[in-house]
Amino acid sequence: MLEKTRPFILVDGERRSLAEALQAGHPDTLQFELQMRGQHFLFDLQKNHALLPKPPNIFLYLPNGTGVSLRSDPVVHCFYHGSVRGYPESRVALSTCSGL
Repeated sequence: MLEKTRPFILVDGERRSLAEALQAGHPDTLQFELQMRGQHFLFDLQKNHALLPKPPNIFLYLPNGTGVSLRSDPVVHCFYHGSVRGYPESRVALSTCSGL
């Protein structure tokens, strides 16, 4: 049986939609609540900083011998990991790049 649900992001204890919560970017920590089969589950998440490498610095030489240093654009970091509160053995990994 499929069940339709709508998650809520918790910002300072108040429920917000994902779009509202991420207006200022993807925070380092995130909490969201999901109701399934009549139960509420609270997810405690942190950005997974070990997942993405730092943007590389590229150094090259022009035909005239001039050295040029280029930096790539930073990657939007929207990958999280954590657990379900009250379930110490739980593990959660998700992305907020295009929704939840």
